Amino acid sequence: TPLAATVQTAAFQPVPGRRAFVNGWRPVDDNSAGTGRVSITERPQTAETWQASSTMNSQGVFPARASGRYLRFERTIPAGTDWSELQGIDFDADHIVQDGNR
Repeated sequence: TPLAATVQTAAFQPVPGRRAFVNGWRPVDDNSAGTGRVSITERPQTAETWQASSTMNSQGVFPARASGRYLRFERTIPAGTDWSELQGIDFDADHIVQDGNR
């Protein structure tokens, strides 16, 4: 029986030197169950704030609404769910954009 899995990325700046707004992200794996969430922080020295977990929508995206300089993503797959690989995350210009310009 497959075990549960929780995987996190390292914190990173998607838009170097600027804030970023994320409204969704897509896991690169072979499972549609489970949850995903994103954390934000303004500086590496401050504690992260984790957003609420969400489930994958029909387009394979975990909806999210978060804004910050540093982001971290987390994917959780429940025990007993068939899965064999989890390679990373994918996002594009529709899901993460520079934030803070007027």
